[in-house]
Amino acid sequence: MKIGTRLLVLFVFLAVVLSGVVFAGFEYSKHSVVETQSSHVEQKPDEIAQTLETRFDGLQRTTRLWATNPAVGAHGSARQRRALREFADQTTFDGVSVIASNGTMTAIAADLDSATRQRLVGRSFGDRRYFREAIAGRTYVSEPVTASSGHYIVTISTPIYRNGSVVGTLNAALHLQNGTVFEAIDSVAGRNLGVTIRSRSGTVIYDREPRPNTDLIVANATVRETGWTVTVRGSRRVFAAELKTVTYRQLGGVALVLLLIGGYGWLFYSRVLRFHDALLDGFEALKDNEYGHRIDVRTPGEWSRLASGFNETSRTLEAYERERRTRERELRRFKRAVEATGHAVYITDTDGVIEYVNPAFKEITGYDAADAVGENARILQSGEMSEEYYERMWTTILEGDVWEEELVDQRNDGERYHAYQTVAPIPDAEGRVTAFVAIQTEITERKQLEADLRESIQQLRVIDRVLRHNLRNDTNVIEGFARLVEEEATGETERYATRIRETSEKLRALTDKERKITKFLSDPPDVEPTELVEAVEAVVAAASERHPAAVMTTELPEPGTCTARATPAVAQAVEELIENAVVHSDRERPTVDVRIERDADAARIVVADDGPGIPEMERGVLTGEAEIEPLYHGSGLGLWLVNLVVSQSDGSLTFDENAPRGSVVTIELPRH
Repeated sequence: MKIGTRLLVLFVFLAVVLSGVVFAGFEYSKHSVVETQSSHVEQKPDEIAQTLETRFDGLQRTTRLWATNPAVGAHGSARQRRALREFADQTTFDGVSVIASNGTMTAIAADLDSATRQRLVGRSFGDRRYFREAIAGRTYVSEPVTASSGHYIVTISTPIYRNGSVVGTLNAALHLQNGTVFEAIDSVAGRNLGVTIRSRSGTVIYDREPRPNTDLIVANATVRETGWTVTVRGSRRVFAAELKTVTYRQLGGVALVLLLIGGYGWLFYSRVLRFHDALLDGFEALKDNEYGHRIDVRTPGEWSRLASGFNETSRTLEAYERERRTRERELRRFKRAVEATGHAVYITDTDGVIEYVNPAFKEITGYDAADAVGENARILQSGEMSEEYYERMWTTILEGDVWEEELVDQRNDGERYHAYQTVAPIPDAEGRVTAFVAIQTEITERKQLEADLRESIQQLRVIDRVLRHNLRNDTNVIEGFARLVEEEATGETERYATRIRETSEKLRALTDKERKITKFLSDPPDVEPTELVEAVEAVVAAASERHPAAVMTTELPEPGTCTARATPAVAQAVEELIENAVVHSDRERPTVDVRIERDADAARIVVADDGPGIPEMERGVLTGEAEIEPLYHGSGLGLWLVNLVVSQSDGSLTFDENAPRGSVVTIELPRH
């Protein structure tokens, strides 16, 4: 049995006991009993009137609510007719119409044939009282009128407002006999009381005879909402006989009822009150934020389920509280991070209106939060970016994608600046875009540096062309004269001429290296997937042909099995390392070993030789561990080119000693 049912049974038992005690005294004073029942009859008109008032109050509220629908005031439109049909379908009213402020009916929804409906629409109803009352701004319930069906009809009229003015009235018709208004009278009055309801004009709109219809008690009340008079009549004979019968029956059961109430009281205490106290203690604990509190009730049935439900709720609240605190910590951490970052961060709604800016936003744009929040992000636009740029950006972010581009914006003082901007949509739980977060990194200085660098590179190219042309011409002259002297002279002079010629050839080779470095600096190739095995094999094969006296060995994996991210010039870097090992070797048959090592993240090209080794000063300069001093003399530009190629490929260059002599140079590149 449910808790509410048990409580109801208990109260019924208590009421029966109290009634039995009272009815025992009715034998000594029948007149007192009848007077009590007369009071009961006298209360019924007020109860019925209150019931009708409540019903009409609800009907008026419904009518006023529907009158706020903008479509209801759209006179003569399809929207208005559709709204009236919905009103008639969704409420208990039997028909509804709208009368414009000039008294003309503009629409009606009722169970009428089309001819009647057409005859009514356009007709003037300005003389009707319900229209006049409603057009004056009051909700009015009309006097009942008799319909063709013989039923009484009332009309509830209310004003229709537009922009503060009354533009018409909404009029809802109700058949009183169709069960909408009077169906509650039987339940309030009971079977034996007679009820009569008269309108303000005295017309009887509801009448039910009392049973029996003699020795009557009559009481009246007025329905405030309609002005109707409610008359209730009851027979003293019926009341007295019924009360006497009830009194006799209940006197014999008083003792039994008292025993039952005592037993039920104990059951109620043991099954309800103890659990009630435990439950109250539990809610007090939850109120004090002591989430996770548990109550232990071993009573079977609903109490046990209630206890389980409370405990589950308490555990859920405890978990929610932990999650809430965790989220608050994360939000505080995120907010501190956003406010501490040097990038401008701002959040806008889907129309671009700024809702939040971080402190760096003011440092970059010049707008503080008070100036920016509430403004459209267009305040940053400089006019440099095309309309097509912004159209592509909005298309991208409204589709839920991230936008990343450079742009030129304008500070609060009118100064323009370059920024790299990322705009990301912020979706809700259902995936709909509700806002956007934008992050701007100012790159004005970088853009200026890039412009300066481009200018410097252009100048470097000019100098390179001039220097290479002049130097090549001069070395050709020197080399030509040296050869003539070498062919004609003997002894010491011949040796000097040979030295001059060899130096000239080295100088011309140095010029070629300088050209490669200059070209690499001015137009660096892109990093792309490069198959290392085939590239290294080709370089070693070409070097072996150029230097047949050198001994070259390789240790390479299968072709096509080692791909790294590098510039195409990585093959030239390997060639320079092999060339450097052979040219600077102090042996008649230099030995060069080339191998490729690899793991999951990196690939390494190792070039080992048995020469005199790379000087410590040159290695330090190339790796950045030492500065170029006035007395520094590099052994050649080849290693510089190697270092540039490896750096451009996001790799690293290391130098080690070979055993028992020589150098080991390792190029490490990221795997693709």
